[in-house]
Amino acid sequence: MLCVCGLIFAANNALSRNIMKTKLLLTIIVFLSNCLFGFSQTIDQIKKASDEHNAPKKTPKSSEDGNSSDYYEEPPQTQVEEEEEEEESVSDNNYYVYRQRTPRPPRPPRIKYSDTAQNYKPNGGSVAFRYTLDNRNLSIGVLEAKFHIGALQLRIRENMLTEFHPDKTDHYNTLDLQLFGFQTRSNEPFGIAAGIGVMNEQYSGKAYFEMTEEIRMDFTPKLGFEICGRQAFNKGVTVRVEWNSSVNVLLLKKPRYKVKLNGIYNLATYYETVDYTSFLCGLTMSL
Repeated sequence: MLCVCGLIFAANNALSRNIMKTKLLLTIIVFLSNCLFGFSQTIDQIKKASDEHNAPKKTPKSSEDGNSSDYYEEPPQTQVEEEEEEEESVSDNNYYVYRQRTPRPPRPPRIKYSDTAQNYKPNGGSVAFRYTLDNRNLSIGVLEAKFHIGALQLRIRENMLTEFHPDKTDHYNTLDLQLFGFQTRSNEPFGIAAGIGVMNEQYSGKAYFEMTEEIRMDFTPKLGFEICGRQAFNKGVTVRVEWNSSVNVLLLKKPRYKVKLNGIYNLATYYETVDYTSFLCGLTMSL
Protein backbone atom coordinates (compact mmCIF):
# COMPACT_ATOMS: atom_id res chain seq x y z
CA MET A 1 0.00 0.00 0.00
CA LEU A 2 2.81 2.40 0.86
CA CYS A 3 4.55 1.65 -2.43
CA VAL A 4 1.41 2.47 -4.42
CA CYS A 5 1.03 5.77 -2.61
CA GLY A 6 4.67 6.68 -3.27
CA LEU A 7 4.31 5.93 -6.98
CA ILE A 8 1.16 8.06 -7.21
CA PHE A 9 2.91 11.00 -5.42
CA ALA A 10 5.95 10.78 -7.73
CA ALA A 11 3.77 10.68 -10.82
CA ASN A 12 1.84 13.70 -9.59
CA ASN A 13 5.03 15.70 -9.05
CA ALA A 14 6.33 14.80 -12.50
CA LEU A 15 3.05 15.83 -14.09
CA SER A 16 3.06 19.15 -12.23
CA ARG A 17 6.58 19.92 -13.44
CA ASN A 18 5.64 19.11 -17.03
CA ILE A 19 2.60 21.41 -16.81
CA MET A 20 4.73 24.26 -15.45
CA LYS A 21 7.29 23.83 -18.26
CA THR A 22 4.50 23.82 -20.85
CA LYS A 23 3.01 27.04 -19.42
CA LEU A 24 6.43 28.74 -19.41
CA LEU A 25 7.05 27.75 -23.05
CA LEU A 26 3.65 29.04 -24.14
CA THR A 27 4.23 32.33 -22.30
CA ILE A 28 7.56 32.84 -24.10
CA ILE A 29 5.99 32.11 -27.48
CA VAL A 30 3.12 34.53 -26.89
CA PHE A 31 5.54 37.25 -25.71
CA LEU A 32 7.78 36.90 -28.77
CA SER A 33 4.84 36.92 -31.16
CA ASN A 34 3.40 40.01 -29.50
CA CYS A 35 6.74 41.75 -29.66
CA LEU A 36 7.29 41.01 -33.33
CA PHE A 37 3.78 41.65 -34.58
CA GLY A 38 3.18 44.45 -32.07
CA PHE A 39 6.24 46.45 -33.11
CA SER A 40 5.37 45.79 -36.74
CA GLN A 41 1.87 47.18 -36.23
CA THR A 42 3.12 50.23 -34.29
CA ILE A 43 5.65 51.15 -36.96
CA ASP A 44 3.01 50.65 -39.65
CA GLN A 45 0.67 52.99 -37.80
CA ILE A 46 3.38 55.64 -37.52
CA LYS A 47 4.17 55.39 -41.22
CA LYS A 48 0.52 55.54 -42.13
CA ALA A 49 -0.05 58.63 -40.02
CA SER A 50 3.01 60.27 -41.60
CA ASP A 51 1.73 59.54 -45.10
CA GLU A 52 -1.68 60.99 -44.29
CA HIS A 53 -0.13 64.14 -42.82
CA ASN A 54 2.20 64.76 -45.78
CA ALA A 55 -0.28 63.87 -48.55
CA PRO A 56 -1.53 66.89 -50.59
CA LYS A 57 -5.08 67.84 -49.87
CA LYS A 58 -7.36 68.52 -52.86
CA THR A 59 -10.90 69.81 -52.78
CA PRO A 60 -12.90 69.26 -55.97
CA LYS A 61 -15.35 71.88 -57.20
CA SER A 62 -17.77 72.28 -60.05
CA SER A 63 -16.97 75.00 -62.59
CA GLU A 64 -19.48 76.95 -64.60
CA ASP A 65 -19.17 74.54 -67.56
CA GLY A 66 -19.81 71.57 -65.33
CA ASN A 67 -16.25 70.22 -65.39
CA SER A 68 -14.43 69.46 -62.16
CA SER A 69 -10.90 70.71 -61.36
CA ASP A 70 -8.30 69.47 -58.83
CA TYR A 71 -8.15 72.61 -56.69
CA TYR A 72 -10.78 74.78 -55.11
CA GLU A 73 -10.99 78.42 -56.08
CA GLU A 74 -12.73 80.92 -53.88
CA PRO A 75 -15.73 82.62 -55.43
CA PRO A 76 -15.40 86.32 -56.21
CA GLN A 77 -16.40 88.65 -53.41
CA THR A 78 -19.61 90.56 -53.63
CA GLN A 79 -19.86 94.31 -53.21
CA VAL A 80 -21.35 93.95 -49.72
CA GLU A 81 -18.45 91.80 -48.56
CA GLU A 82 -15.90 94.25 -49.99
CA GLU A 83 -17.59 97.15 -48.16
CA GLU A 84 -17.56 95.19 -44.89
CA GLU A 85 -13.83 94.43 -45.26
CA GLU A 86 -13.10 98.11 -45.98
CA GLU A 87 -15.00 99.17 -42.84
CA GLU A 88 -13.07 96.63 -40.74
CA SER A 89 -9.72 97.85 -42.13
CA VAL A 90 -10.65 101.50 -41.46
CA SER A 91 -11.66 100.68 -37.88
CA ASP A 92 -8.42 98.78 -37.35
CA ASN A 93 -6.40 101.72 -38.71
CA ASN A 94 -8.27 104.14 -36.49
CA TYR A 95 -7.53 101.91 -33.49
CA TYR A 96 -3.79 101.85 -34.18
CA VAL A 97 -3.75 105.59 -34.87
CA TYR A 98 -5.47 106.11 -31.51
CA ARG A 99 -2.90 103.90 -29.83
CA GLN A 100 -0.07 105.89 -31.41
CA ARG A 101 -1.49 109.36 -30.68
CA THR A 102 -2.60 108.68 -27.12
CA PRO A 103 0.31 109.75 -24.84
CA ARG A 104 1.39 107.49 -22.05
CA PRO A 105 0.67 108.68 -18.54
CA PRO A 106 3.72 110.30 -16.94
CA ARG A 107 5.69 108.22 -14.47
CA PRO A 108 5.42 109.26 -10.84
CA PRO A 109 8.47 111.17 -9.65
CA ARG A 110 11.06 109.10 -7.84
CA ILE A 111 11.11 109.87 -4.13
CA LYS A 112 14.63 110.52 -2.96
CA TYR A 113 15.86 110.07 0.56
CA SER A 114 16.56 113.79 0.84
CA ASP A 115 12.86 114.49 0.16
CA THR A 116 11.74 112.26 3.05
CA ALA A 117 14.39 113.48 5.48
CA GLN A 118 14.52 116.84 7.15
CA ASN A 119 15.05 119.73 4.74
CA TYR A 120 18.66 120.81 4.64
CA LYS A 121 19.50 123.84 6.78
CA PRO A 122 22.72 125.66 5.90
CA ASN A 123 23.03 126.81 9.53
CA GLY A 124 22.15 124.68 12.52
CA GLY A 125 23.41 122.77 15.51
CA SER A 126 22.79 120.02 18.03
CA VAL A 127 23.18 119.36 21.75
CA ALA A 128 23.80 115.87 23.19
CA PHE A 129 24.25 114.32 26.62
CA ARG A 130 25.40 110.73 27.30
CA TYR A 131 25.95 108.97 30.58
CA THR A 132 26.85 105.55 31.95
CA LEU A 133 27.81 103.84 35.23
CA ASP A 134 29.69 100.55 34.91
CA ASN A 135 30.50 97.86 37.45
CA ARG A 136 33.89 99.40 38.33
CA ASN A 137 32.16 102.37 39.98
CA LEU A 138 33.33 104.51 37.06
CA SER A 139 30.78 106.93 35.64
CA ILE A 140 31.20 108.67 32.28
CA GLY A 141 29.30 111.78 31.30
CA VAL A 142 29.65 113.52 27.95
CA LEU A 143 28.12 116.89 27.14
CA GLU A 144 28.62 117.94 23.52
CA ALA A 145 27.46 120.79 21.28
CA LYS A 146 27.89 121.08 17.51
CA PHE A 147 27.37 124.08 15.26
CA HIS A 148 27.70 124.29 11.49
CA ILE A 149 27.61 127.13 9.01
CA GLY A 150 27.38 125.58 5.58
CA ALA A 151 30.14 122.98 5.38
CA LEU A 152 32.13 124.48 8.30
CA GLN A 153 31.70 122.83 11.68
CA LEU A 154 32.53 123.81 15.28
CA ARG A 155 32.39 121.24 18.08
CA ILE A 156 32.70 121.66 21.87
CA ARG A 157 32.73 118.68 24.23
CA GLU A 158 33.13 118.19 27.97
CA ASN A 159 34.24 114.63 28.82
CA MET A 160 33.75 113.83 32.53
CA LEU A 161 35.12 110.68 34.20
CA THR A 162 34.23 110.06 37.84
CA GLU A 163 35.42 107.12 39.95
CA PHE A 164 33.90 106.37 43.33
CA HIS A 165 36.02 104.99 46.21
CA PRO A 166 35.00 104.25 49.81
CA ASP A 167 37.00 107.19 51.12
CA LYS A 168 37.08 109.62 48.16
CA THR A 169 35.84 110.43 44.67
CA ASP A 170 38.24 111.08 41.77
CA HIS A 171 37.49 113.23 38.74
CA TYR A 172 39.21 113.43 35.36
CA ASN A 173 37.73 115.94 32.93
CA THR A 174 38.78 117.17 29.52
CA LEU A 175 37.46 120.06 27.46
CA ASP A 176 37.71 119.25 23.75
CA LEU A 177 37.50 122.07 21.21
CA GLN A 178 37.31 121.45 17.48
CA LEU A 179 38.47 124.78 16.09
CA PHE A 180 38.27 123.94 12.39
CA GLY A 181 36.17 121.24 10.76
CA PHE A 182 33.91 120.46 7.84
CA GLN A 183 30.92 118.21 7.20
CA THR A 184 28.78 117.09 4.28
CA ARG A 185 25.06 117.81 3.96
CA SER A 186 23.18 116.52 6.97
CA ASN A 187 20.04 115.47 5.04
CA GLU A 188 21.82 112.87 2.89
CA PRO A 189 21.88 109.18 3.90
CA PHE A 190 25.70 109.12 4.01
CA GLY A 191 27.92 111.80 5.49
CA ILE A 192 31.43 112.42 6.74
CA ALA A 193 33.00 115.04 8.98
CA ALA A 194 36.55 115.79 10.09
CA GLY A 195 38.37 118.49 12.00
CA ILE A 196 41.32 119.54 14.11
CA GLY A 197 41.46 121.19 17.54
CA VAL A 198 42.81 120.87 21.04
CA MET A 199 42.24 118.61 24.03
CA ASN A 200 42.44 120.57 27.28
CA GLU A 201 43.31 118.27 30.19
CA GLN A 202 41.97 120.02 33.28
CA TYR A 203 44.00 117.85 35.67
CA SER A 204 47.36 119.14 34.35
CA GLY A 205 46.09 122.34 32.75
CA LYS A 206 47.78 121.47 29.43
CA ALA A 207 46.39 121.40 25.92
CA TYR A 208 47.23 118.82 23.28
CA PHE A 209 46.67 118.74 19.53
CA GLU A 210 43.69 116.56 18.55
CA MET A 211 42.09 115.24 15.34
CA THR A 212 38.48 114.11 14.94
CA GLU A 213 36.73 111.95 12.33
CA GLU A 214 33.10 110.94 11.87
CA ILE A 215 31.22 108.67 9.45
CA ARG A 216 27.44 108.68 9.43
CA MET A 217 25.04 106.25 7.72
CA ASP A 218 21.26 106.64 7.86
CA PHE A 219 19.48 103.43 6.90
CA THR A 220 16.06 105.09 7.14
CA PRO A 221 14.91 108.57 8.24
CA LYS A 222 14.37 107.08 11.72
CA LEU A 223 17.42 104.81 12.11
CA GLY A 224 21.09 105.66 11.70
CA PHE A 225 24.61 104.60 12.64
CA GLU A 226 27.72 106.65 13.43
CA ILE A 227 31.40 106.00 14.04
CA CYS A 228 33.42 108.79 15.66
CA GLY A 229 37.15 108.84 16.38
CA ARG A 230 39.53 111.11 18.33
CA GLN A 231 43.32 111.12 18.58
CA ALA A 232 45.37 113.53 20.74
CA PHE A 233 49.17 113.73 20.50
CA ASN A 234 52.01 115.38 22.42
CA LYS A 235 55.78 114.89 22.03
CA GLY A 236 55.49 111.61 20.17
CA VAL A 237 53.06 110.15 22.70
CA THR A 238 49.42 109.38 21.93
CA VAL A 239 47.69 111.06 24.84
CA ARG A 240 44.26 109.68 23.98
CA VAL A 241 42.67 107.44 21.36
CA GLU A 242 38.89 107.19 21.51
CA TRP A 243 36.36 105.43 19.29
CA ASN A 244 32.59 105.65 19.62
CA SER A 245 30.06 103.52 17.71
CA SER A 246 26.49 104.69 18.13
CA VAL A 247 23.03 103.66 16.96
CA ASN A 248 20.59 106.57 16.67
CA VAL A 249 16.79 106.20 16.74
CA LEU A 250 14.44 109.11 16.00
CA LEU A 251 12.05 109.71 18.90
CA LEU A 252 10.46 113.05 18.06
CA LYS A 253 10.40 115.22 14.96
CA LYS A 254 9.06 118.77 14.79
CA PRO A 255 9.44 121.49 12.14
CA ARG A 256 12.10 123.29 14.21
CA TYR A 257 13.87 120.41 15.97
CA LYS A 258 14.11 116.64 16.36
CA VAL A 259 15.20 114.36 19.20
CA LYS A 260 17.14 111.09 18.85
CA LEU A 261 17.94 108.30 21.29
CA ASN A 262 21.61 107.21 21.25
CA GLY A 263 23.12 103.88 22.22
CA ILE A 264 26.93 104.14 22.24
CA TYR A 265 29.84 101.72 22.64
CA ASN A 266 32.94 103.60 23.83
CA LEU A 267 36.56 102.43 23.60
CA ALA A 268 39.33 104.71 24.92
CA THR A 269 43.07 104.48 25.65
CA TYR A 270 45.01 107.14 27.59
CA TYR A 271 48.77 107.59 27.32
CA GLU A 272 49.05 104.24 25.52
CA THR A 273 48.74 102.34 28.82
CA VAL A 274 45.29 102.85 30.38
CA ASP A 275 42.25 101.68 28.45
CA TYR A 276 38.61 101.07 29.22
CA THR A 277 35.35 100.26 27.44
CA SER A 278 31.83 101.28 28.32
CA PHE A 279 28.26 101.51 27.05
CA LEU A 280 26.53 104.88 27.14
CA CYS A 281 22.97 106.00 26.58
CA GLY A 282 21.88 109.51 25.74
CA LEU A 283 19.73 111.98 23.86
CA THR A 284 20.53 114.34 20.99
CA MET A 285 18.44 117.35 20.05
CA SER A 286 19.11 118.82 16.61
CA LEU A 287 17.97 122.29 15.59
